[in-house]
Amino acid sequence: MIMADESFPILTPSTVIALNKIIEAVYWENPVTRFVPDTTYVVSGTARSIVDQQGAPAGQGLDIRGCFLRVTTDSGTEVVWPIATLARELREGGFAIRQARTGTPR
Repeated sequence: MIMADESFPILTPSTVIALNKIIEAVYWENPVTRFVPDTTYVVSGTARSIVDQQGAPAGQGLDIRGCFLRVTTDSGTEVVWPIATLARELREGGFAIRQARTGTPR
């Protein structure tokens, strides 16, 4: 039996579903909106890619929970947000993905 600790958190079904939604958002280049923590800001944009800490495309050997979502904001700025945080915020309501599958899949 694998026990969770700080280096290996539990991967719950709700976390898997949230991670899948984030991956699909990149695949379909869906619009996303985030309430930036500890501020009054709301940022909207388009999900573009999943990247590592250096901003390079995430390789197959990386745990997606340690990667970042690259978003082009509506104002044209590129931002990266931690996927583990977004998965939690998606479940709690601080991050939203419009699941319109009208774009061209990647």
